[in-house]
Amino acid sequence: MPKKIRLSWFLIGSILGISLLPIAGYAILSLVFVEKGLDAVMEANLKHTALEFAARHKDIQDGLHIWREAEIATRWEFMPAEIREQIPVPQAGKLYQLSKDEGWLSAPREITFVLHLLVDGRRFYLRQISSYDEVDLPLRETLSVVLLMSLVSIFALLVFSHRLMKKVTRPMSALSQWAISPEAHNRALPIPDFCYPELNDLALRIRSNLLSERKAVEHERLFLKYSSHELRTPISVVRASTECLSKMLEKGRRDPAREQRALQRLDRASSTMINVVETLLWLSRNPDDKPQIATLDLEKLVRNVVADAVQHYRHRQVEYVVETQAFPLTLQAGAAEIVVGNIIRNAFQHTLKGVIHIKQQGAALEVTNFIAQGNPEEKSVGFGLGLELTRRLSARFGWRFVSRKYCGRNRAYLEFCAETAEEKP
Repeated sequence: MPKKIRLSWFLIGSILGISLLPIAGYAILSLVFVEKGLDAVMEANLKHTALEFAARHKDIQDGLHIWREAEIATRWEFMPAEIREQIPVPQAGKLYQLSKDEGWLSAPREITFVLHLLVDGRRFYLRQISSYDEVDLPLRETLSVVLLMSLVSIFALLVFSHRLMKKVTRPMSALSQWAISPEAHNRALPIPDFCYPELNDLALRIRSNLLSERKAVEHERLFLKYSSHELRTPISVVRASTECLSKMLEKGRRDPAREQRALQRLDRASSTMINVVETLLWLSRNPDDKPQIATLDLEKLVRNVVADAVQHYRHRQVEYVVETQAFPLTLQAGAAEIVVGNIIRNAFQHTLKGVIHIKQQGAALEVTNFIAQGNPEEKSVGFGLGLELTRRLSARFGWRFVSRKYCGRNRAYLEFCAETAEEKP
Protein backbone atom coordinates (compact mmCIF):
# COMPACT_ATOMS: atom_id res chain seq x y z
CA MET A 1 0.00 0.00 0.00
CA PRO A 2 1.54 3.36 -0.98
CA LYS A 3 2.44 5.70 1.82
CA LYS A 4 -0.06 8.52 2.13
CA ILE A 5 0.96 12.15 2.28
CA ARG A 6 0.21 14.07 5.46
CA LEU A 7 -2.47 16.72 5.14
CA SER A 8 -0.14 19.52 6.28
CA TRP A 9 2.48 18.69 3.63
CA PHE A 10 -0.23 18.37 1.00
CA LEU A 11 -1.61 21.81 1.84
CA ILE A 12 1.87 23.39 1.91
CA GLY A 13 2.73 21.81 -1.45
CA SER A 14 -0.58 22.95 -2.93
CA ILE A 15 -0.14 26.53 -1.69
CA LEU A 16 3.46 26.67 -2.94
CA GLY A 17 2.53 25.17 -6.31
CA ILE A 18 -0.38 27.55 -6.82
CA SER A 19 1.70 30.55 -5.71
CA LEU A 20 4.92 29.71 -7.58
CA LEU A 21 3.18 29.50 -10.93
CA PRO A 22 2.21 33.20 -11.02
CA ILE A 23 5.60 34.20 -9.56
CA ALA A 24 7.43 32.33 -12.33
CA GLY A 25 4.99 33.69 -14.92
CA TYR A 26 5.47 37.28 -13.80
CA ALA A 27 9.28 36.81 -13.71
CA ILE A 28 9.33 35.56 -17.29
CA LEU A 29 6.90 38.28 -18.33
CA SER A 30 9.15 40.92 -16.76
CA LEU A 31 12.17 39.70 -18.72
CA VAL A 32 10.14 39.68 -21.94
CA PHE A 33 8.95 43.23 -21.39
CA VAL A 34 12.48 44.39 -20.50
CA GLU A 35 13.77 42.90 -23.74
CA LYS A 36 10.98 44.51 -25.72
CA GLY A 37 11.69 47.77 -23.95
CA LEU A 38 15.34 47.63 -24.99
CA ASP A 39 14.29 46.92 -28.57
CA ALA A 40 11.91 49.87 -28.44
CA VAL A 41 14.70 52.12 -27.15
CA MET A 42 17.06 50.95 -29.88
CA GLU A 43 14.37 51.46 -32.54
CA ALA A 44 13.67 54.96 -31.24
CA ASN A 45 17.39 55.82 -31.32
CA LEU A 46 17.70 54.60 -34.91
CA LYS A 47 14.62 56.58 -35.97
CA HIS A 48 16.02 59.68 -34.32
CA THR A 49 19.33 59.12 -36.09
CA ALA A 50 17.57 58.71 -39.46
CA LEU A 51 15.49 61.88 -38.96
CA GLU A 52 18.54 63.87 -37.95
CA PHE A 53 20.54 62.52 -40.90
CA ALA A 54 17.75 63.33 -43.36
CA ALA A 55 17.41 66.85 -41.93
CA ARG A 56 21.13 67.51 -42.18
CA HIS A 57 21.59 66.00 -45.64
CA LYS A 58 18.94 67.13 -48.06
CA ASP A 59 20.95 66.28 -51.14
CA ILE A 60 23.13 63.24 -50.66
CA GLN A 61 24.61 60.80 -53.06
CA ASP A 62 23.59 57.17 -53.03
CA GLY A 63 25.87 55.01 -51.01
CA LEU A 64 26.71 53.89 -47.47
CA HIS A 65 27.21 56.67 -44.94
CA ILE A 66 28.24 56.63 -41.27
CA TRP A 67 26.33 58.89 -38.88
CA ARG A 68 26.53 58.80 -35.06
CA GLU A 69 27.68 55.16 -34.73
CA ALA A 70 25.19 54.01 -37.34
CA GLU A 71 25.62 53.02 -40.95
CA ILE A 72 23.00 54.57 -43.25
CA ALA A 73 22.46 53.40 -46.82
CA THR A 74 20.17 55.07 -49.32
CA ARG A 75 19.62 51.78 -51.15
CA TRP A 76 19.58 48.21 -49.84
CA GLU A 77 22.31 46.98 -52.19
CA PHE A 78 24.78 49.30 -50.46
CA MET A 79 24.41 47.31 -47.23
CA PRO A 80 27.10 44.69 -46.52
CA ALA A 81 26.60 41.35 -48.18
CA GLU A 82 26.32 39.35 -44.91
CA ILE A 83 23.36 41.55 -43.93
CA ARG A 84 21.64 41.15 -47.28
CA GLU A 85 22.12 37.40 -47.12
CA GLN A 86 20.27 37.16 -43.83
CA ILE A 87 17.62 39.75 -44.72
CA PRO A 88 16.75 39.60 -48.43
CA VAL A 89 14.04 42.30 -48.39
CA PRO A 90 13.59 44.26 -45.12
CA GLN A 91 10.14 45.49 -44.19
CA ALA A 92 9.74 49.19 -43.54
CA GLY A 93 9.45 50.07 -39.85
CA LYS A 94 10.51 46.61 -38.58
CA LEU A 95 13.56 46.27 -36.35
CA TYR A 96 15.82 43.27 -37.08
CA GLN A 97 18.34 41.73 -34.70
CA LEU A 98 21.24 39.74 -36.06
CA SER A 99 23.89 37.92 -34.07
CA LYS A 100 26.63 35.47 -34.87
CA ASP A 101 26.15 32.04 -33.36
CA GLU A 102 29.04 31.27 -30.99
CA GLY A 103 27.78 27.90 -29.79
CA TRP A 104 25.18 26.55 -27.34
CA LEU A 105 26.92 27.76 -24.19
CA SER A 106 28.54 30.91 -25.55
CA ALA A 107 26.86 34.30 -25.81
CA PRO A 108 27.28 36.30 -29.06
CA ARG A 109 30.00 38.94 -28.98
CA GLU A 110 27.91 41.55 -30.77
CA ILE A 111 24.37 42.20 -31.96
CA THR A 112 23.48 43.96 -35.19
CA PHE A 113 20.29 46.02 -35.38
CA VAL A 114 18.85 46.77 -38.84
CA LEU A 115 15.97 49.15 -39.55
CA HIS A 116 14.27 50.24 -42.80
CA LEU A 117 12.62 53.71 -42.64
CA LEU A 118 10.82 56.12 -44.96
CA VAL A 119 11.60 59.77 -44.20
CA ASP A 120 9.94 62.42 -46.37
CA GLY A 121 9.57 59.95 -49.23
CA ARG A 122 13.21 58.87 -49.03
CA ARG A 123 14.32 55.38 -48.02
CA PHE A 124 17.00 54.84 -45.45
CA TYR A 125 18.50 51.56 -44.31
CA LEU A 126 20.21 51.79 -40.94
CA ARG A 127 22.58 49.38 -39.24
CA GLN A 128 24.06 49.73 -35.78
CA ILE A 129 26.36 47.22 -34.12
CA SER A 130 26.33 46.97 -30.33
CA SER A 131 28.43 44.74 -28.14
CA TYR A 132 26.57 41.99 -26.29
CA ASP A 133 27.56 43.47 -22.94
CA GLU A 134 25.83 46.73 -23.74
CA VAL A 135 22.57 44.88 -24.40
CA ASP A 136 23.02 42.16 -21.82
CA LEU A 137 23.87 44.45 -18.90
CA PRO A 138 20.33 45.85 -18.51
CA LEU A 139 18.95 42.35 -18.92
CA ARG A 140 21.27 40.98 -16.25
CA GLU A 141 20.40 43.81 -13.90
CA THR A 142 16.71 43.24 -14.50
CA LEU A 143 17.15 39.49 -14.10
CA SER A 144 18.97 40.04 -10.80
CA VAL A 145 16.15 42.23 -9.53
CA VAL A 146 13.52 39.74 -10.73
CA LEU A 147 15.36 36.82 -9.11
CA LEU A 148 15.80 38.72 -5.88
CA MET A 149 12.14 39.67 -5.74
CA SER A 150 11.16 36.12 -6.63
CA LEU A 151 13.33 34.69 -3.86
CA VAL A 152 11.94 37.21 -1.38
CA SER A 153 8.40 36.32 -2.48
CA ILE A 154 9.11 32.59 -2.17
CA PHE A 155 10.64 33.04 1.27
CA ALA A 156 7.69 35.14 2.40
CA LEU A 157 5.37 32.51 0.94
CA LEU A 158 7.19 29.75 2.84
CA VAL A 159 6.96 31.68 6.10
CA PHE A 160 3.29 32.42 5.50
CA SER A 161 2.55 28.78 4.58
CA HIS A 162 4.37 27.54 7.68
CA ARG A 163 2.49 29.90 9.96
CA LEU A 164 -0.77 29.08 8.21
CA MET A 165 -0.19 25.33 8.62
CA LYS A 166 0.62 25.79 12.30
CA LYS A 167 -2.49 27.90 12.69
CA VAL A 168 -4.59 25.17 11.05
CA THR A 169 -2.88 21.97 12.20
CA ARG A 170 -2.56 22.91 15.87
CA PRO A 171 -6.36 23.00 16.43
CA MET A 172 -6.70 19.83 14.34
CA SER A 173 -4.03 18.08 16.40
CA ALA A 174 -5.67 19.32 19.59
CA LEU A 175 -9.01 17.97 18.35
CA SER A 176 -7.39 14.60 17.58
CA GLN A 177 -5.82 14.38 21.05
CA TRP A 178 -9.06 15.48 22.70
CA ALA A 179 -11.09 12.88 20.80
CA ILE A 180 -9.05 10.00 22.31
CA SER A 181 -8.90 11.48 25.80
CA PRO A 182 -11.36 10.69 28.62
CA GLU A 183 -12.56 14.31 28.53
CA ALA A 184 -14.39 13.64 25.24
CA HIS A 185 -16.61 11.07 27.00
CA ASN A 186 -17.46 13.31 29.95
CA ARG A 187 -20.65 15.22 29.30
CA ALA A 188 -20.07 17.42 32.37
CA LEU A 189 -16.86 18.92 30.93
CA PRO A 190 -17.28 21.65 28.30
CA ILE A 191 -15.94 21.09 24.81
CA PRO A 192 -12.71 23.08 24.28
CA ASP A 193 -12.60 25.86 21.72
CA PHE A 194 -10.74 24.69 18.61
CA CYS A 195 -10.59 28.16 17.01
CA TYR A 196 -12.71 27.32 13.97
CA PRO A 197 -16.48 26.75 13.84
CA GLU A 198 -16.05 23.70 11.61
CA LEU A 199 -13.73 22.03 14.13
CA ASN A 200 -16.06 22.95 16.99
CA ASP A 201 -18.98 21.38 15.13
CA LEU A 202 -16.86 18.30 14.47
CA ALA A 203 -15.95 18.09 18.16
CA LEU A 204 -19.63 18.33 19.07
CA ARG A 205 -20.45 15.47 16.70
CA ILE A 206 -17.54 13.41 18.03
CA ARG A 207 -18.79 13.81 21.59
CA SER A 208 -22.34 13.00 20.52
CA ASN A 209 -21.18 9.84 18.74
CA LEU A 210 -18.96 8.81 21.65
CA LEU A 211 -21.77 9.31 24.14
CA SER A 212 -24.19 7.40 21.92
CA GLU A 213 -21.71 4.55 21.58
CA ARG A 214 -20.99 4.60 25.30
CA LYS A 215 -24.71 4.59 26.03
CA ALA A 216 -25.23 1.63 23.73
CA VAL A 217 -22.37 -0.27 25.36
CA GLU A 218 -23.74 0.60 28.80
CA HIS A 219 -27.22 -0.61 27.81
CA GLU A 220 -25.73 -3.85 26.51
CA ARG A 221 -23.70 -4.29 29.68
CA LEU A 222 -26.72 -3.65 31.89
CA PHE A 223 -28.81 -6.05 29.84
CA LEU A 224 -26.24 -8.81 30.24
CA LYS A 225 -25.79 -8.06 33.92
CA TYR A 226 -29.50 -7.88 34.74
CA SER A 227 -30.47 -10.82 32.53
CA SER A 228 -27.81 -13.06 34.08
CA HIS A 229 -29.12 -12.07 37.51
CA GLU A 230 -32.83 -12.33 36.77
CA LEU A 231 -32.68 -15.60 34.84
CA ARG A 232 -30.82 -17.52 37.53
CA THR A 233 -33.95 -18.26 39.58
CA PRO A 234 -36.23 -19.40 36.72
CA ILE A 235 -33.39 -21.49 35.32
CA SER A 236 -32.91 -23.08 38.76
CA VAL A 237 -36.64 -23.75 38.92
CA VAL A 238 -36.57 -25.37 35.49
CA ARG A 239 -33.60 -27.51 36.46
CA ALA A 240 -35.13 -28.58 39.78
CA SER A 241 -38.47 -29.39 38.15
CA THR A 242 -36.87 -31.43 35.36
CA GLU A 243 -34.78 -33.32 37.93
CA CYS A 244 -37.92 -34.05 39.92
CA LEU A 245 -39.72 -35.35 36.85
CA SER A 246 -36.68 -37.37 35.79
CA LYS A 247 -36.44 -39.09 39.18
CA MET A 248 -40.12 -40.01 39.10
CA LEU A 249 -39.70 -41.48 35.63
CA GLU A 250 -36.60 -43.42 36.66
CA LYS A 251 -38.35 -44.92 39.68
CA GLY A 252 -41.45 -45.66 37.65
CA ARG A 253 -43.71 -44.12 40.22
CA ARG A 254 -46.46 -41.84 39.04
CA ASP A 255 -47.52 -39.01 41.32
CA PRO A 256 -49.98 -36.85 39.38
CA ALA A 257 -50.05 -34.13 42.05
CA ARG A 258 -46.25 -33.75 42.09
CA GLU A 259 -46.08 -33.92 38.33
CA GLN A 260 -48.70 -31.22 38.05
CA ARG A 261 -46.84 -28.98 40.48
CA ALA A 262 -43.58 -29.51 38.58
CA LEU A 263 -45.25 -28.69 35.28
CA GLN A 264 -46.79 -25.58 36.80
CA ARG A 265 -43.38 -24.48 38.04
CA LEU A 266 -41.93 -25.07 34.56
CA ASP A 267 -44.73 -23.06 33.00
CA ARG A 268 -44.25 -20.18 35.44
CA ALA A 269 -40.48 -20.27 34.95
CA SER A 270 -40.78 -20.13 31.16
CA SER A 271 -43.28 -17.26 31.37
CA THR A 272 -41.00 -15.47 33.81
CA MET A 273 -38.01 -15.83 31.48
CA ILE A 274 -40.03 -14.45 28.56
CA ASN A 275 -41.21 -11.46 30.60
CA VAL A 276 -37.72 -10.84 31.98
CA VAL A 277 -36.07 -10.90 28.55
CA GLU A 278 -38.72 -8.65 26.97
CA THR A 279 -38.59 -6.12 29.82
CA LEU A 280 -34.80 -6.03 29.96
CA LEU A 281 -34.57 -5.64 26.19
CA TRP A 282 -36.96 -2.71 26.38
CA LEU A 283 -35.02 -1.20 29.28
CA SER A 284 -31.69 -1.59 27.49
CA ARG A 285 -32.93 -0.17 24.18
CA ASN A 286 -34.86 2.66 25.85
CA PRO A 287 -37.36 2.93 22.96
CA ASP A 288 -40.23 5.35 22.63
CA ASP A 289 -42.87 2.62 22.67
CA LYS A 290 -44.04 1.41 26.09
CA PRO A 291 -43.99 -2.18 27.38
CA GLN A 292 -47.12 -4.22 26.99
CA ILE A 293 -49.78 -3.62 29.65
CA ALA A 294 -51.70 -6.57 31.05
CA THR A 295 -53.95 -7.41 33.98
CA LEU A 296 -52.51 -9.64 36.71
CA ASP A 297 -53.55 -10.81 40.17
CA LEU A 298 -51.03 -9.44 42.64
CA GLU A 299 -51.89 -12.11 45.24
CA LYS A 300 -51.26 -14.93 42.78
CA LEU A 301 -47.99 -13.35 41.65
CA VAL A 302 -46.73 -13.00 45.24
CA ARG A 303 -47.60 -16.58 46.17
CA ASN A 304 -46.00 -17.99 42.98
CA VAL A 305 -42.79 -16.08 43.63
CA VAL A 306 -42.75 -17.24 47.27
CA ALA A 307 -43.25 -20.85 46.20
CA ASP A 308 -40.33 -20.66 43.76
CA ALA A 309 -38.13 -18.96 46.36
CA VAL A 310 -38.95 -21.61 48.97
CA GLN A 311 -38.09 -24.32 46.47
CA HIS A 312 -34.80 -22.59 45.61
CA TYR A 313 -33.73 -21.94 49.25
CA ARG A 314 -35.24 -25.11 50.75
CA HIS A 315 -31.92 -26.02 52.41
CA ARG A 316 -32.10 -23.00 54.75
CA GLN A 317 -33.78 -22.92 58.14
CA VAL A 318 -36.11 -20.12 57.18
CA GLU A 319 -39.71 -19.62 58.22
CA TYR A 320 -42.01 -17.35 56.34
CA VAL A 321 -45.39 -15.78 56.90
CA VAL A 322 -47.45 -14.73 53.89
CA GLU A 323 -50.49 -12.48 54.12
CA THR A 324 -52.18 -11.72 50.81
CA GLN A 325 -55.49 -10.71 49.35
CA ALA A 326 -56.83 -10.88 45.84
CA PHE A 327 -56.16 -7.64 43.99
CA PRO A 328 -56.14 -7.37 40.17
CA LEU A 329 -53.88 -4.71 38.60
CA THR A 330 -53.56 -3.43 35.06
CA LEU A 331 -49.95 -2.40 34.49
CA GLN A 332 -46.67 -3.49 32.91
CA ALA A 333 -46.86 -7.15 33.91
CA GLY A 334 -43.28 -8.07 32.99
CA ALA A 335 -41.77 -5.23 35.00
CA ALA A 336 -44.10 -5.90 37.94
CA GLU A 337 -43.07 -9.57 37.98
CA ILE A 338 -39.39 -8.59 38.03
CA VAL A 339 -39.87 -6.09 40.86
CA VAL A 340 -41.95 -8.39 43.06
CA GLY A 341 -39.62 -11.31 42.40
CA ASN A 342 -36.54 -9.29 43.31
CA ILE A 343 -38.00 -8.00 46.59
CA ILE A 344 -39.07 -11.46 47.78
CA ARG A 345 -35.97 -13.29 46.55
CA ASN A 346 -33.78 -10.59 48.11
CA ALA A 347 -35.38 -11.34 51.48
CA PHE A 348 -34.72 -15.08 51.13
CA GLN A 349 -31.21 -14.44 49.86
CA HIS A 350 -30.26 -12.28 52.87
CA THR A 351 -31.85 -14.54 55.47
CA LEU A 352 -29.92 -17.60 56.61
CA LYS A 353 -32.38 -18.39 59.39
CA GLY A 354 -35.31 -16.66 61.01
CA VAL A 355 -38.68 -15.43 59.90
CA ILE A 356 -39.59 -13.61 56.71
CA HIS A 357 -42.83 -11.68 56.86
CA ILE A 358 -44.52 -11.00 53.51
CA LYS A 359 -47.66 -8.88 53.52
CA GLN A 360 -49.63 -7.86 50.46
CA GLN A 361 -52.60 -5.59 50.92
CA GLY A 362 -54.20 -4.04 47.90
CA ALA A 363 -51.56 -2.60 45.56
CA ALA A 364 -48.94 -2.52 48.36
CA LEU A 365 -46.35 -5.17 49.18
CA GLU A 366 -44.26 -5.16 52.36
CA VAL A 367 -41.46 -7.65 53.05
CA THR A 368 -39.53 -7.77 56.34
CA ASN A 369 -36.62 -10.13 57.01
CA PHE A 370 -33.62 -10.58 59.31
CA ILE A 371 -30.23 -9.62 57.86
CA ALA A 372 -27.71 -12.44 58.23
CA GLN A 373 -24.11 -11.62 59.14
CA GLY A 374 -21.42 -13.23 57.03
CA ASN A 375 -23.74 -14.29 54.25
CA PRO A 376 -21.57 -16.21 51.73
CA GLU A 377 -23.76 -15.04 48.83
CA GLU A 378 -22.61 -11.45 49.38
CA LYS A 379 -19.43 -12.38 47.51
CA SER A 380 -21.31 -13.88 44.58
CA VAL A 381 -21.51 -12.18 41.21
CA GLY A 382 -24.67 -10.09 40.90
CA PHE A 383 -25.31 -9.60 44.61
CA GLY A 384 -27.39 -6.41 45.02
CA LEU A 385 -28.32 -6.13 41.34
CA GLY A 386 -31.93 -7.07 42.08
CA LEU A 387 -32.59 -4.03 44.25
CA GLU A 388 -30.75 -1.81 41.76
CA LEU A 389 -32.98 -3.03 38.94
CA THR A 390 -36.05 -2.70 41.20
CA ARG A 391 -35.23 0.95 41.89
CA ARG A 392 -34.76 1.68 38.18
CA LEU A 393 -38.02 0.08 37.12
CA SER A 394 -39.97 1.64 40.01
CA ALA A 395 -38.66 5.09 39.17
CA ARG A 396 -39.40 4.51 35.49
CA PHE A 397 -43.06 3.66 36.02
CA GLY A 398 -43.77 5.88 39.00
CA TRP A 399 -44.11 3.08 41.56
CA ARG A 400 -43.22 3.81 45.14
CA PHE A 401 -40.36 1.67 46.45
CA VAL A 402 -38.50 2.02 49.76
CA SER A 403 -35.87 -0.29 51.24
CA ARG A 404 -34.50 0.44 54.73
CA LYS A 405 -32.38 -1.40 57.28
CA TYR A 406 -32.96 -1.09 61.02
CA CYS A 407 -32.10 -3.18 64.12
CA GLY A 408 -30.73 -6.10 62.08
CA ARG A 409 -33.75 -6.19 59.83
CA ASN A 410 -34.55 -5.03 56.34
CA ARG A 411 -37.94 -3.64 55.34
CA ALA A 412 -38.86 -3.33 51.65
CA TYR A 413 -42.07 -1.55 50.72
CA LEU A 414 -43.53 -1.42 47.20
CA GLU A 415 -46.74 0.26 46.13
CA PHE A 416 -48.12 0.03 42.62
CA CYS A 417 -50.09 3.02 41.38
CA ALA A 418 -53.04 1.98 39.28
CA GLU A 419 -53.29 5.40 37.69
CA THR A 420 -49.66 5.13 36.51
CA ALA A 421 -50.16 2.04 34.45
CA GLU A 422 -48.40 3.87 31.63
CA GLU A 423 -44.79 4.89 31.75
CA LYS A 424 -43.92 7.93 33.80
CA PRO A 425 -42.61 10.77 31.58
